Amino acid sequence: MAFRRAEADLKELWGELGNKPSIILKRRLWQQLLRLVYGRDIENELLWLQHTYLVIVAKAIAACVLGFDVDDPVDLLSGRRFTAMGVGGAVEGDFFDWVLEDARGRDLVVRLARHVGRFRLHDVEIDVLKVLYEALIDRAERHGLGEYYTPDWLAAKMVRQVVDKPLSQRVVDPACGSGTFLFHAVRRHLAAAAKGKTDKKKLAESACALVAGMDIHPVAVIIARVTYLLALGDALATRQGDISIPVYVGDAMQLSVSSMFAGRELIIQVPDAGNGDRDMLRFPEAICRNPHLLDNVVERIRLSSEAGHRVESFAAAVKALGSLTQTLVS
Repeated sequence: MAFRRAEADLKELWGELGNKPSIILKRRLWQQLLRLVYGRDIENELLWLQHTYLVIVAKAIAACVLGFDVDDPVDLLSGRRFTAMGVGGAVEGDFFDWVLEDARGRDLVVRLARHVGRFRLHDVEIDVLKVLYEALIDRAERHGLGEYYTPDWLAAKMVRQVVDKPLSQRVVDPACGSGTFLFHAVRRHLAAAAKGKTDKKKLAESACALVAGMDIHPVAVIIARVTYLLALGDALATRQGDISIPVYVGDAMQLSVSSMFAGRELIIQVPDAGNGDRDMLRFPEAICRNPHLLDNVVERIRLSSEAGHRVESFAAAVKALGSLTQTLVS
């Protein structure tokens, strides 16, 4: 019902803003990523609007979990407020902030956030965002796209059987979808840590160090990050220090790791910009093993790129993040 009310506003906004070059680019980037996911072009305006709505609602849920009211829609959709509160990698700017280009869109974000704030999200015991996605996207359309979700009861049972040492085992879901398995893996770790009388200030940090996810679907990753926050629950309020949510956009089938000197590095091929060049990003293993450091390095890459900084300035900024001397970009 909430979507039906918002749909008319989104359609009107899209009709007025959809021809702006910056917004055309955002939709094109969305389509390019979905082409990687589904193996074909997706020309579906309704799906674009549904994804926009889902992302706004997911980020509003994240705000509720961290306990702040949404009075600035830009702060919410960009993730600035989350970073300022010491939670990195949970919410970032993306294609779906196109609604901020108009005052009515900004008002819509605030209204949706206030609607989300009515629900008791701290009491959830399942992947609620998966339920929202399944309710919003027609079943035939989901299955036509090859999307099938694991029921929570089955995910919880599998986690109980597979993760028999939740205080020490590392759990990685390479196709995490909305984060159902991540949710139950985090909850299992937290329950074991509470029984073992682990310091409450370290619960969130220990969970983020042991449970991680990845998916090639950009909307699924956004949702999974919020699902991860929901799983952390009270551990967020009692944490000491900053944390980063270890859920990433990526193709687990195409990850390339090579040996370098005494360690290893993760190699990511940058998409062809149309000039024939095929650049690579190289992340040393020391960075990949530290989610918070990895988030900071990627954010530094983004900021340096937007500001047009020279490589030397970027390298100096990265070194300031820690004792790193490896070459990050080649």
